[in-house]
Amino acid sequence: MRVRSVVVLVLLSLASVEVRAARLLATTGRAVFAGPDQGKAVVLQAEAATRVEVTAGGKTSVFVTDDEGVWAITGVGGVAWQERRWQQGDAWVLALLVALDPKAQGVRTERGLPTRYQPQSGSKVQIPAVEYRRDAKGIVSYTAGAIQVKRTESGPLPQLAADAFAVPRKQRSGLGKLADAAAGLFASDKPNVSSTAGARGVTEEEKKLGSSYNFAAVEKVEKTAVDRADVDRFIREGKLGGGS
Repeated sequence: MRVRSVVVLVLLSLASVEVRAARLLATTGRAVFAGPDQGKAVVLQAEAATRVEVTAGGKTSVFVTDDEGVWAITGVGGVAWQERRWQQGDAWVLALLVALDPKAQGVRTERGLPTRYQPQSGSKVQIPAVEYRRDAKGIVSYTAGAIQVKRTESGPLPQLAADAFAVPRKQRSGLGKLADAAAGLFASDKPNVSSTAGARGVTEEEKKLGSSYNFAAVEKVEKTAVDRADVDRFIREGKLGGGS
């Protein structure tokens, strides 16, 4: 009975490892991966989250991970990466995202880093087999089908704004097509999307303010929404001197 209990515990612990999100870097830091057609993916790995900024075709898309999955930051909020409209040439991006998703099936890891991905039948997104190669810093290159991607840069994690790893207004399902229709697959180059995504580092002015600058408070104010009825009521009450 004791031996059987030990075996069950070991199997459960192995299962828990399989569903845990992989890391792309051995430690916190920044890395750049060169994709096809001059595309690139900038990976910013913190302790509890990872941010991936993908540039392709002259536009940039931002993805942020948390313990619930990987989210594309769009004009309608955070959309699960599987809900987006993907094309065959995007396999090199999908190979990064599937490795980071704690709920993805088919990813094998070793010491927290992905080693390979096996295509899954019935998956919303078709991804070819992926082989990941590692060095002391993390993933150094990988092959997604016939596409080869290499890490071209690596270094420490830069100073970032407080909302760099935030996921605004998570949309569980159904809005992937709307997000694509509104701004295209690679959409965060537009000002309103970049603002929503918090896709900025700490500016020179923010550095001058130092620790007295409350990033959390600013983020809260930036996300505050006021509808038209509230505005009309405010004016009617004469608080701006414009109503009677």
